[in-house]
Amino acid sequence: MRILFCGTPQFAVPTLKHLLAQPDFELVAVFTQPDRPRGRGNQISSSPVKEIALAASLTVHQPEKIRAPEVHQLLQSYSPDFIVIIAYGQIIPVRLLPIPKSPATSSCSVSSKSAQQKPRLSFPLVSPKLALR
Repeated sequence: MRILFCGTPQFAVPTLKHLLAQPDFELVAVFTQPDRPRGRGNQISSSPVKEIALAASLTVHQPEKIRAPEVHQLLQSYSPDFIVIIAYGQIIPVRLLPIPKSPATSSCSVSSKSAQQKPRLSFPLVSPKLALR
């Protein structure tokens, strides 16, 4: 299964690592935010996702704007079965949702960290195109 991964902060790293550990998944590329100045010294630094992707010898793309036409063509060129998007850092345009071969869906869950309270909310998010079917 060909997967493109889009993510930037530390929050996205566990999912990227999990996907890397799955033998049935082929991570074809990673899209993350461009390197930016961070910290007190404003030194240019890579995103946590980029560091993990490079350590795993994955192709990394850092477009300034994901909505740019050339990025759309680049995403299509990978012919992904799925695109996994976790905390990418930009709004993903609707025109990118039909690129994967499988329907564009994602899952969100919210849970309490308290051991005594265990409310859990899980729901699928479906692309507007699929919701109209």
